[in-house]
Amino acid sequence: MLLFNGEKTEGPWTGTRALHYGDGVFRTGLVLDGKLIDREHHLRKLAVDAERLDLEVSSELAGEIDRTCAATPDGVLKIVLSRSDSGRGYRPAGKACDRILQIGPLPDQSHGLWEQGIDLGWSKVLLGIQPRLAGIKHLNRLEQVLASRECPADRHEVILCDAEGRVSGGTRTNLFFVIDGILVTPDVSTAGVAGMMRDKVIELARSTGVGCDVGLISPDEIRHASEGFVTNSLVGIWPVRRIGSIELESPAPITRDLRERLQHPWSGR
Repeated sequence: MLLFNGEKTEGPWTGTRALHYGDGVFRTGLVLDGKLIDREHHLRKLAVDAERLDLEVSSELAGEIDRTCAATPDGVLKIVLSRSDSGRGYRPAGKACDRILQIGPLPDQSHGLWEQGIDLGWSKVLLGIQPRLAGIKHLNRLEQVLASRECPADRHEVILCDAEGRVSGGTRTNLFFVIDGILVTPDVSTAGVAGMMRDKVIELARSTGVGCDVGLISPDEIRHASEGFVTNSLVGIWPVRRIGSIELESPAPITRDLRERLQHPWSGR
């Protein structure tokens, strides 16, 4: 189902500035029992992302999300905000944005990924460094597209580094590792995406005494990790059982503790 500015539409949506320039932002969320899980977190992230691109978010968005989710008990909701201006040229003429809501089925993922963990590889794609865009989920995802195409069939996800060789994240996940007994996650202030679930896990870890450092992490440090996990809004926490040829305990103690405390409501089929 596709909604454009609150109205159901059957045809494909083609937003001019989104299509031509990637001028907009999006977030993806889990829908269960007709409700968007972590609804307020998603709305806050969208507001922060939109502000970075100087977009105004309509007060109607929250109600449209609720109505869309109520019509589909379980699924995945994609929320897109695209600048409405359709004039030629790069320079936008206004702040208003169109609201596009698209809901589809839950992915067909095995429960074993939550129990046994996933295998990570390394991507050859390097993320560009751009502090003005880093952290937000803007509509230009070509780096992630390239990295996903190159992801080996025997890997569930790949690790992306930035142009200076620092670890940034996965193609669709944020990364957490335990290195020398300390939980760490990459700083995404110059490259990468600050996912909603990443924020939740950092807050959870710090509030429960586990702690979490956000900083610059090199590939060599990752290779010395004792445990790891990835996060996003759909899966919550996936343990990491292998990085390249290195095997990790999965799920390991800190991962298990945070996953139990998080109580994410979906863990595959």
